[in-house]
Amino acid sequence: MNFFIRIFICILSLYSSLVQGVLPSSPANSSHKLKQDLALLYQDHRSTFFCEQPFTAKNNIIFQSCKECPLINTQVDWMPLVPYSALAGHLLCYREKLCVNQQGQRFKGLRCCQKIDETYRLMSRDLHNFVPELKILKQYRRQYSFGLIADHPSSQQGCHFYIDKKSKIIEIAPHLRGKVARTYLYMKDTYHMPLNQEQFALYYDWHQQYPADAWEKERNEKIKAIQGNGNPYIQ
Repeated sequence: MNFFIRIFICILSLYSSLVQGVLPSSPANSSHKLKQDLALLYQDHRSTFFCEQPFTAKNNIIFQSCKECPLINTQVDWMPLVPYSALAGHLLCYREKLCVNQQGQRFKGLRCCQKIDETYRLMSRDLHNFVPELKILKQYRRQYSFGLIADHPSSQQGCHFYIDKKSKIIEIAPHLRGKVARTYLYMKDTYHMPLNQEQFALYYDWHQQYPADAWEKERNEKIKAIQGNGNPYIQ
């Protein structure tokens, strides 16, 4: 990367880290409420994120043009684009045994953060971070990061969803990269979620290279109406 571009990215990242995004004013107070809000959000746009396959009100896939899509599980689930481990990774509750169970044993991790950390509870239910997707692709998402693969040697799980198991990278379709990038940048600014320089540079580049389409803008306005804040990278 050019030296001056590196300097620009560093300055931009520093500025971004100092900006506190607008927190949701009406966040979902439970997982059940979150799923209700997501069902309302997508009731007129029932299409999975990666393979863009339609699904029913009961979250069952209607397979049409995507003949290569995996048939192991046809159920759709709500997938966080930024995984929970990334959201909580910098929190003490995730790294230190701050919680105590009924047997008196101390523990840490996501369960602890859900129990004692209000910031984690807030960002783990932020509508901006959720999209509908096949459960099997949601499982892959937990293990791998978004990025670019030089070749496509490993496996393809239907549509443009390439996995490189060696580098633990998932490559998605170009028109989806801006959506992923704006989600990461929003979560970073709103909740001070850390991104390293390489990640920030990639996502900021995707944000600029792939602007928001009509549905992304409509979705943002609907989320703003439900939880009280929009994504400034879309607005």
